[in-house]
Amino acid sequence: MVRRVVLLVGWLPLVLGAAVWGRGVEITIATPAESMEVPHRPEVAGFVSGSGETVWVIVHPLGRREFWVQPAAQARDGGRWSTVACVGGPGGMDAGRWFQVCAVVSPAAPLSEGRLLRGWPRADAHSRVVIVRRR
Repeated sequence: MVRRVVLLVGWLPLVLGAAVWGRGVEITIATPAESMEVPHRPEVAGFVSGSGETVWVIVHPLGRREFWVQPAAQARDGGRWSTVACVGGPGGMDAGRWFQVCAVVSPAAPLSEGRLLRGWPRADAHSRVVIVRRR
């Protein structure tokens, strides 16, 4: 019973929309919305508490082990950030497939665009995970 409670509390920040870890940074994804159909190259945008933060977007195809690092975004005044992500392969090869999208700030290990990860990276803050469907 205690183990289940701990697991639920540990995931609570992701469910509520923003994780607050480490130095108290909060990050959200405003677009795309949950369950939205997206093109191959959608804009991913949101807000982070503090301008000047570097935001990394990670895309994970459901049912696969890959977590793909997308281009970094720099937060502007007011904390708004945006980048263009790659969701699946070109053309219709991934049409109808579901993907998870998450944004992170201050990862524990350096990230670079196109890098393949085996899970969500450790970071000072994670947005909630948004699930989208490839158009």
